[in-house]
Amino acid sequence: MAVCLHRSTDMVVALLAILKAGGAYVPVDPDLPASRQHHMLDDSAPVALLTTQALLDVIAPSSLPVLLLDTPRRSTDALPNHQPAGQRPEA
Repeated sequence: MAVCLHRSTDMVVALLAILKAGGAYVPVDPDLPASRQHHMLDDSAPVALLTTQALLDVIAPSSLPVLLLDTPRRSTDALPNHQPAGQRPEA
């Protein structure tokens, strides 16, 4: 996963979440020239880009799926509160 964020709490949380999930990340500095950013993305071939809407306008990847940190989250209120049938935690 490529991560293009300014240094912030959001960046730390994102990096820890990626590592905790067993993933790897490629840090893409938003202050680098666009040509260097695109070279890094092409060379590393990440599965997705984690960024914000403001930085997306700067980096503008062509074919990568993009996860935006600053978009509203989907509500979980409509999801069922019960455990799915047939699913039991392993003992």
